[in-house]
Amino acid sequence: MQHFKNIATFYKAINIEPPKNTYFDVRRFEDNMTNLSSILNPVKHNFFGISLKLDGNGKAMYGPFTKLLNDPSIMVNTPFQIISWDITLNWKGYYIIFTEEFIAQSKLLNSVINEFDYFKLDKAIPFEITKKEALKLLKTFEDLYEENNNKTLYSTEIIESQLIVLLNFVKRLYTKHINLNQVTHNSKTETKSLLKFQSLLNSSFEKSNTSYTNNTHSPSYYAELLAIHPNHLNAIIKQTTGKTTKSLINNHIINLAKSRLIQTTLSIKEIAYELHFKTPNSFSSFFKKYTNLTPNTYRKKHSL
Repeated sequence: MQHFKNIATFYKAINIEPPKNTYFDVRRFEDNMTNLSSILNPVKHNFFGISLKLDGNGKAMYGPFTKLLNDPSIMVNTPFQIISWDITLNWKGYYIIFTEEFIAQSKLLNSVINEFDYFKLDKAIPFEITKKEALKLLKTFEDLYEENNNKTLYSTEIIESQLIVLLNFVKRLYTKHINLNQVTHNSKTETKSLLKFQSLLNSSFEKSNTSYTNNTHSPSYYAELLAIHPNHLNAIIKQTTGKTTKSLINNHIINLAKSRLIQTTLSIKEIAYELHFKTPNSFSSFFKKYTNLTPNTYRKKHSL
């Protein structure tokens, strides 16, 4: 199964124009219908996304959720999700798509992204909404589309703010229309284990949590907390995400480091200790290994 790790390669595979921005895109479905592949066999992806489908025929499958929806409807994408479709090229509506890198560079998004339950693998379920609700949501999509295609002064900040509004509005609709007890009950054991691991990974690096040490960089640490063997944890994560436990941990640390370098004035030393490195030098070496940049160079490159 193919696993798409950036938007550009995914767009190429489904035969549509590349995104203007490496880490974020917003489009009308109508813009893609001329060239889009009408059939997509199951693939995995590393993206977050929200789609507002106003009209169109065919079936799109998101993870384990294959229910055919009446229009209008909302569909959610989240990293490591399996998607496929078999559609008629007559869809109307909008979608946004963005990556973890986009979140890491956004102070607004980075601080709230974990509040949206529908971005969890077992809860990324498509759902129907009313026409009145669709009209309200449509206005925000149109504003995002306009700003993204006519970028000018402060466009990035405006797009981030509009995206937060969109995500919160979807959160309201999701809470209204989805039976969360049923969704959780239907979750696969593997997915539940991944979600528990991700929750532990997030909490292990919270500022308020001072009880953790460099062990938080080790897969064995999380396996012990989950009461399973490290090899079993790795097998679950590999099956679900296509990545190893260690690579997910490293990727999480890198994104946390990028956020702190861009959004705070913390020194490299302070960031190193916040992320549970033994020394600033070990942090700098780790960061350069995965980004080809030193922390200071990365900070200067992304400074406003």
